Amino acid sequence: MTAGLALGCAEFSDQPEEESVTQVPLSCKSNVTDTTTYFFWELTVDAAEPIQAGKMFTVTLGGAIVVPAINIDAGQTLIAGGFHEVNVVDGQATVHVRSGAVGADQVLRIAPIPYVCAIGETECDPDHDLEGTPGLRGNSDCQPESDFNPCARMLPIPTSSDCDPGGLCDSLGKSGQCMVNTFCVTGGVRVPLEEITAQYVAEADATEVLFGWDEGTWDLDEDRCWSTPELHHAPFEAYEEPMGPNAFRITAPVFPVAMECTMGIASERCITGESDEGARWAPDSRLVALPIE
Repeated sequence: MTAGLALGCAEFSDQPEEESVTQVPLSCKSNVTDTTTYFFWELTVDAAEPIQAGKMFTVTLGGAIVVPAINIDAGQTLIAGGFHEVNVVDGQATVHVRSGAVGADQVLRIAPIPYVCAIGETECDPDHDLEGTPGLRGNSDCQPESDFNPCARMLPIPTSSDCDPGGLCDSLGKSGQCMVNTFCVTGGVRVPLEEITAQYVAEADATEVLFGWDEGTWDLDEDRCWSTPELHHAPFEAYEEPMGPNAFRITAPVFPVAMECTMGIASERCITGESDEGARWAPDSRLVALPIE
């Protein structure tokens, strides 16, 4: 999930894809590549009762950081032998109400994942980490004590070793990946976020409340195109910096990846003669909408 998290493109379109309405789009930059990457993280918003105009209401917020297989594929080419799992070092997503209600932004953090030693996968305590960079340092519970054996939150990558002609990997168009690594990636990685409850006040003259991800991090021009940040020039520095509202840090296996995102979509109208970024403000149709009675 290293460069795979950083590489990969989406179809340029301003129209909704066929994903569920809970798949809210993000435009992201990483420390691995200078291109913009596009993801769809899960966002669920459940109201405790019907929302009434001008009244306070309560919702349960949840979701997941989602990295599709196409992005993970690219990372498999950069690490000899490929990799079957990733260490989830840190991450968060910030829920923002664009319109229809008033209320503070809410931060969703990663749901509990057991800590294990990267080698042997025995239980470990992150409080016993040695000095160093999170996700890239040894731990006294893990033997041998090494940067290559951190106390980690490991998530598996769906893979298959069915590399025969006509087999699963061949049917996915990944025979080349099999030739290099003796396996292929068959699915993406989903990092669940903890559910929280939040309260908002519905606007008196609105017909719906629009929920999405934070979109105040980057600069927006008059054409509603995002001016994306540059992280590629300083990979380790970016990885060690504090996270923004929508971000994550992972290692795979010990390759550090920092991803910073804002709510946005891929759009041809944002490509200019000087830029191929293509990141645009997400239209209302891409957000989660709850009706107001």
